[in-house]
Amino acid sequence: MKADRNAFTTCEWDVVCGYDDAQHLLLGRGSYAGWEEYAAADQARAITCTAICPALGAILIGDKRGEYDARTAEMAALREAVAHARSTVSQDRLRGGEWVMLDGLQCYDRWVQDFRSDPPKAAGMGDRYCFGVYQSTHRAASEFMRELAPRYPEAAECFLRAAEHFGGEASALHECAEMLFPGWQLPTEADRGANDRAADLLNAARDSYARAIEEIDAGLQCIDG
Repeated sequence: MKADRNAFTTCEWDVVCGYDDAQHLLLGRGSYAGWEEYAAADQARAITCTAICPALGAILIGDKRGEYDARTAEMAALREAVAHARSTVSQDRLRGGEWVMLDGLQCYDRWVQDFRSDPPKAAGMGDRYCFGVYQSTHRAASEFMRELAPRYPEAAECFLRAAEHFGGEASALHECAEMLFPGWQLPTEADRGANDRAADLLNAARDSYARAIEEIDAGLQCIDG
């Protein structure tokens, strides 16, 4: 920013749009922080989590090289959404004892199984983080599909149904998070009844997500002819 150049980072800000060097802060807008005031965080925050992710990185955005092709970008985004949801990456490693990263529906299936496990486990920080990420991004996916519908009349009905399913998924996730983390606080102990209810809600969210992806896939087939 000091060099008047734009950059993209993965520091969990929606938009970083300023800084305060006197107080060593980055300033920005975060959908999880409200819209009344700027959100602020220590400029060095990104290097405090090296146990779980790389310290810091950025993609510098240079000069514009061509015109934005909305259709190409939108089709690529939708195809990536379908591929991500149906990914089988690491499927062959699920029977081992180590934790592995999963994508899409596989991730949901493991999440449901975790909450149905016996003895029950207490929902943790990782669960709370994923509820926040899935809920906000898939709520945004619902609005994205509504934006696309009028631009692709041949797929409009599919895209609008996908929007409804994404909205239902986000609502189920919200209900589940409110139950497990009242006041956004972590539970102090495992609760069999709460975990069973969480598993049911997560399964409902998973099914809504799957239906949204099916509608996107159907819409793409309509567009491709």
